[in-house]
Amino acid sequence: MIEFKTISKAVTVTALLICTCCFTAWHSEYSNNRVKLKAIQSIAIYPVNLYKENETIKINSITDTVSRICSGNFILYKLPSVTEFVTGKQIKGTDPYFIYNKNCDFGYYFSKIKDTGSGKKWIVDSFLIKYARDKQVFDTPTDSIWPLQKTIKNQQKDSLIFDSIYYYYTKNLNKLDYTLSKGLDSSKGMKLYKVRLIYASKFSSTYKTTLPVREFRFELREVSVENTEEVLQFIEHFKIRHKEYPVS
Repeated sequence: MIEFKTISKAVTVTALLICTCCFTAWHSEYSNNRVKLKAIQSIAIYPVNLYKENETIKINSITDTVSRICSGNFILYKLPSVTEFVTGKQIKGTDPYFIYNKNCDFGYYFSKIKDTGSGKKWIVDSFLIKYARDKQVFDTPTDSIWPLQKTIKNQQKDSLIFDSIYYYYTKNLNKLDYTLSKGLDSSKGMKLYKVRLIYASKFSSTYKTTLPVREFRFELREVSVENTEEVLQFIEHFKIRHKEYPVS
């Protein structure tokens, strides 16, 4: 197993392009007198380590998904589960939750949805910046092609700088009030919902081998909340445990 130390550096480079995704839209649907919650998922897929298989260098990638659910004035974030570094597999039941009232500047962090404790108090803005990929923004390259944009940036062939960037748009999410890039949304008349940063295969002087193609992907999806009843129960239990917390 080869530890992929360049990833942390690559993430730093990527961070020059990215801040974190601002979710401001959320809604519930009612069917048969039962609440059906919708969630916006912010998905990040990125490589974490290299390994050798039959003398071929391959790469493991992990997927981090942050879901944001709204019920009334309460906003609930479901964070990624604990991931095994070697296999990239997530451990079931280890996904933390953060809940807050949209009219309050602090909320509470819970290690899992069945956590029976009082949670850890957290300032909302600090949480969003650190964990929720809040205020993510992608800029417009000057030499891009529309509607699928591909820009070659890495003319120096630096292994830590991406070689290509792709932007994907859809009209299906236009009504949702959140964005990866207000500038790109308004200029195209569609919603930017996916961005791919591609690192081409090239020789690494650090590892003395040719690295395979690597990809960082950031995507937004609207999905139904499968455990709606469990989420609603969690919110009600939270209100009971924190009676002093504002509910309106």
